[in-house]
Amino acid sequence: MANSDECNIHAYKLENKYVWSIQFHPEINNETGVQILRETASIFGWENVEELISEAYDSNIGSRILHNFINEI
Repeated sequence: MANSDECNIHAYKLENKYVWSIQFHPEINNETGVQILRETASIFGWENVEELISEAYDSNIGSRILHNFINEI
């Protein structure tokens, strides 16, 4: 039901079943994601986390996938 260049399966429906799934966290925005990443890096001692954060961007793909998913079901 949904895919992107980053992931082949973002959402799916099992045929002839009442089962749908979304493969991402639409409730997490960029700000929350950065906070979680920093906290996780602190726990595990990751040293390059700020470099990763500087390369991050908000594509809004989650909003589009969730909107399309809701329209589909």
